[in-house]
Amino acid sequence: MLQSACYGLRQQQLQQLQQQQQQQQQQQQLLLLLEFDGCCGGQQPQDQQQQQQLQQQLQQQQIGSLACTGLLLLCYRERCLQQQQQQQQQQQQQQQQQQQQVLREFVKECPQCHRRLLVELIRIRNPQQQQQQQQQQQEQQQQEQQQQQQQRSKLLRVKQQQPPGFCCCWGTVSADTALAAADAAAAAAALQQQQQQHSQRASETAAAAAAAAAAAETAAREEASSSWVWSLQKLLLDI
Repeated sequence: MLQSACYGLRQQQLQQLQQQQQQQQQQQQLLLLLEFDGCCGGQQPQDQQQQQQLQQQLQQQQIGSLACTGLLLLCYRERCLQQQQQQQQQQQQQQQQQQQQVLREFVKECPQCHRRLLVELIRIRNPQQQQQQQQQQQEQQQQEQQQQQQQRSKLLRVKQQQPPGFCCCWGTVSADTALAAADAAAAAAALQQQQQQHSQRASETAAAAAAAAAAAETAAREEASSSWVWSLQKLLLDI
């Protein structure tokens, strides 16, 4: 909308500038003729008044031309800024898509409207972690640490584009809150899995519990009065 408005304004201003330039050329020619008559001694009082009026009109037109030029520059600057912002957003989206891999999708029931809700399990990719994993595949302890890092990098989130007829009330919750609830659910699920597989590692379990508690506090801090966030967290835990 803003680009089309700026484009239309730019076209109008260009036409006005062309008309003003033509008028200025005509007035300058007439002014030169009046000055020539004044130098030759044949200038009348009416000609002097006309000469002053022409000078004033030329000054006003020059001021108007400068104002139009300034508006054109502002529109051009806004258009450039919008293009830069769009390019940055596209680059960020491409980076996020490259770093996030959707593993599975689940159909659940929305706790608010009881309609179907599409939830997806994603994995966050980190290029540095992948390089470290390739270098540390020989030792058993390092392989176990890599598996734990892969488990921690898996998150649950509500799919952004729901199919027709599916739940749409999740949009009332901000994306940060939904992701925070999903992080808390994923951390709690990872904690349960670690407790079953590695019950002897109490320190790692405590660290995972602290991460889950921190994520839950983040979600509660943003939407403390809403039961929808916790219903969403329970829904994700059921997967």
